[in-house]
This record gives sequence, C-alpha cells and structure tokens, in this order.
Amino acid sequence: MSWRYKWSSLHIIRKTQILKSRSLRHFSSSSTQNNYFHSNQAFDHMVSVVVRLSNRYMTVRAIVRELESVGLVIKAHTFLLLLRIYWRGGMYSMVFETFEQMGRFGFEPNTFAHNVVMDVLFKIGQVDTGIKILKEMKSPNFLSYNIALTNLCKLNDLVKVKKALRIMLSKGYYPNVETFEMVLNCCCKLGRLVEACQLLAMMITVGISLSVSAWSILIDWLCRLNQPNMAFHLMERMVDSSCSPNVVTYTTLFKGFIESKMILRAFGILTAMQSKDGLIISGKCYKAVSLFRRAIEENYQLDAVSYTVAICGLVKSGRTA
Repeated sequence: MSWRYKWSSLHIIRKTQILKSRSLRHFSSSSTQNNYFHSNQAFDHMVSVVVRLSNRYMTVRAIVRELESVGLVIKAHTFLLLLRIYWRGGMYSMVFETFEQMGRFGFEPNTFAHNVVMDVLFKIGQVDTGIKILKEMKSPNFLSYNIALTNLCKLNDLVKVKKALRIMLSKGYYPNVETFEMVLNCCCKLGRLVEACQLLAMMITVGISLSVSAWSILIDWLCRLNQPNMAFHLMERMVDSSCSPNVVTYTTLFKGFIESKMILRAFGILTAMQSKDGLIISGKCYKAVSLFRRAIEENYQLDAVSYTVAICGLVKSGRTA
C-alpha cells in the first residue's frame, strides 16, 4: 500500500469521524432551543452515531473532548443527552460511565440522570442498588417511583414493590390508575389477594377513582380462586363507587358461577347484564337464558367454556338461539 493511498484512507476516516461529531454537536445544540424536542426517531438515529463514536474513542471523556474540538460548549445538558442516547440504545455500561463523568466535569446529576441510572440498575438485576438510589435521591419525582414499580412488578418482587410504595407514599406521591393496575395485577399473579385488597382499600381511602379494568382484575382473580360470591360482592362495591361493570366484568362473573356450579347465580348475572344499556343487544339475553335453561332441562352436560362461548357468541353476533 502506497503512503499516498494510506494517507487518503486515514483522511477519509477522520473526515467521517468529524462529520459524526458535528452531527452529535448539532443534535445537542438544537435540543437546547426553546419549544424544540427531538422525536424518538431522531434519538434512534443518534444511537447509531454515538455507537460509532464510542467504538472510535472508547470512553465518554474522549467523546466529550472530541465534541469540544468541533465547537460544542460542554454543559450538563451534553451529558444528559448522552445518557438518554446510551439508555435508549441499551448501552448500559456507557450510561454508568456518562453519569460518573458528568460529576467529574463539575456538573451535578439531576433527577432525570438518577432515574436513568436507577432504571438500568433494575434492568441488569441490581435491585438493591436501585432501591438505594431511590431512597437517596434528593428530588425524586413521580417518574422515579413509577420506574421502580414498573421494573419490580416485571420481576414479580412483591416485597420490594411494597417497599417502593411505602417510600413513594412517604414522599407524598400516589400511584396513578395505570400504576395501580400494574401493582394490583402483580399481587394477583402471585396469589397475594390480601395485599391486593389492602391496596384497593388504600386507593379508595385516598380518593383515587379506580378504572373498570382495576376492579375487573380483582374480580377475575377471586373467580379463579373459586370465590365467585366474594367477586360478586366486590362488583357491588364497584357499583357503589359509581364505576359501572362492563361486558368483561359480567362475563368473568358468569364464568366463575358456572365453574362453581352455581347456575342460578349465573342466570342472575345475565339478568344484570340485560338491565345495563348497551351491554347486550336488545332481546338476545332472553334467548341466551332460554338456551341454557333448555340445555339444563334436557340434561346436557355443558362445561364452562361452552357456556361462555355460547353467551359471547349471542351477545356479539345477535344470532338467535
């Protein structure tokens, strides 16, 4: 290889690196403009840019120096942007390095930076360290607790879910409906209905309106535990709280009573469904009831699936029995 060809190749490589550095510089500068926010697609593009820069310069410190060399004034925002890009790209070791270098350059990591590090700690299995970050965070926000609860629910670690909830409540934050449903579902999946009911009571006490989905989760799991009567009483409590059951709620209860061989109670659910506007096409409930009664009178052995499929088919299609 001639020295001229070698020099030309190195020149092209260096030019390419400068272009990527300038691309990141422009991305960083534009994100500081008022009322301007980069799209997720833009961040996805920058992941590939930063990956190449990381492969070339190896360390966050070297990348920051390269950005300085192409005219970027290094600020706390520079590190926050790198944190988000590395986080989005799943480059977790670089997330930790960026967080460390942020302090070494004289910038104090803010709540967003701590949230990112905490999320990564949970994702790599460092749960205790993640909880420690949450406890020691100077200014946690709702997202801080939501990140912790989301990750802990995915890990089915109910002990630490309860710990994170206690920390959250002690700081004056309360789960929103979506977070509550997630924790409730975690409790139910683990068969911890006592904790689920305690959580339900707490949410009602603090005045948070529960969604139909939240109530239905508990009703479903009570039916799975062969406790349809308790599930029915819970539905009554649901109605008392001004939350109307939907088709899913009624179908779950219907199936629960059928599986417990409480046929008359199941018919009671059908009657309740009929009384709710819009839940069943007019007149079809009577045909469904007639179908099941005829089956019972003629001693047909229908299982729960048969009942459920039949009623759902009648309700959805409007076909006659």
